[in-house]
Amino acid sequence: MTQAARLPLDEIRRRFFTDQPLPGHALPPAILHSWQRCRSLGLPTGGRSGEPLEDAALRQRREANAGWLETARPALAGLYEQVAGHDLALVVADSQGLILDESGDIGFLDKAARLALAPGMDWSEAARGTNAIGTALAAADSILVRGAEHYLERNRALSCAASPLLGPQGQMLGVLDISGASRKLGETQLRALRAARGQIEALLLSEAARSGWRLSLHRDPRLLDSPAACQLVFDEDGRLLAANRAGLALCGLEPGDWRPRHFAALFGQSLEHWLSRHGEALGALEIGAQQASARLRPPAAHHRAAPSSAAAPAHSAPALDGLAESLFATALKLLEADIPVLILGETGTGKDRLARALHNGGSRRGAPFVAVNCAAIPEGLIEAELFGYQSGAFTGASRQGSKGRLREADGGVLFLDEIGDMPLSLQARLLRVLQEREVTPLGGGPAQRLDIRLICATHRDLRARVAEGAFRADLYYRLCH
Repeated sequence: MTQAARLPLDEIRRRFFTDQPLPGHALPPAILHSWQRCRSLGLPTGGRSGEPLEDAALRQRREANAGWLETARPALAGLYEQVAGHDLALVVADSQGLILDESGDIGFLDKAARLALAPGMDWSEAARGTNAIGTALAAADSILVRGAEHYLERNRALSCAASPLLGPQGQMLGVLDISGASRKLGETQLRALRAARGQIEALLLSEAARSGWRLSLHRDPRLLDSPAACQLVFDEDGRLLAANRAGLALCGLEPGDWRPRHFAALFGQSLEHWLSRHGEALGALEIGAQQASARLRPPAAHHRAAPSSAAAPAHSAPALDGLAESLFATALKLLEADIPVLILGETGTGKDRLARALHNGGSRRGAPFVAVNCAAIPEGLIEAELFGYQSGAFTGASRQGSKGRLREADGGVLFLDEIGDMPLSLQARLLRVLQEREVTPLGGGPAQRLDIRLICATHRDLRARVAEGAFRADLYYRLCH
């Protein structure tokens, strides 16, 4: 074992802050470089005082980032599933390191708030020293910062993993972070963050590609649609509009350093020439001295509109008064991604029609659609109605038992209308079903695997119900974040 491997981190800190030499590889390079940056800024290890933004200013920062935050919502919901119940926090910060939002277990969030890890606080390197949020931004790369690797002494109780998010022109949009106690985090969380980042960046690139020609490049033609493929978007004149990370590298661009690039300069032929030879078919382009498989897809405007007599596509918006097609499309996208959809509205506004339209417009339109009105079933019977029961589970139970509405919806869509009226005790069982994807009938018996998509609706103000203690905060978050 080397001397560096045996050297305690406290000794490394002592040597660094007293200007004594460190053995080679005493620290991960990213951590050492961050410490050096922080020291060059004159940042004391005790930190500097800082106050959170006022509520109005924080709202403005959130609004300024609303575009990518909305796109990120499905991925953030997936990340939250990996945080919930593990004494961790999911943190989202903007490109300046300001925390926009935070969610997770209440116990850890209280501890985090005492360390100023809370919405409205600045966690850039200049403000908080080496930390996952600020250092990921400074290095433009994912990073894991554990315990005493933090520059500030007060933060050594934390471990944080973070991954920076790039826009379609390589601009820094923000950071996704998972934070916890010093021994709670590791490579598992870092991989989850990278996966979520990749999902969000792919969606943002797809939005940019609607107005341009999308070029996919990979040496293996079978991987042209994979995240590993180089993706570039060009306008009609061959000017580069957008690129993914692999595309930025191909064009010699660093994050935050967008410069004009042209199809002809990159590939030795014009976009017009490629289209005249290949159109939208598979072809080959030279990258350096090697050839890669390539495919061009046209912008959305080039797709020929269907004749007016043609049947509407399954995913088109239904004829519901006041419902924007984009809103319906967003709800359908969430449902298809297995993210619960929550419909809010007064009684009689057509929430049930919207739920049925979402079912009919999605990939499960041929599967069961099971609707349950939580306000119409007596409280004493709703548990049996939802979860089913074994023969003899309670007085008056059917001899044959009952599958329950959850299992009836298996493979399809479950619509829980007026979920705001669901008894508090059932909310805990429903949350467990959503987390574990299995249901146990009343009276015992083996747990049954469950595959459902969930739509909920209510006329109640669920946030107020949470504040009153009538609706579980964790279920509320699961349904609408």
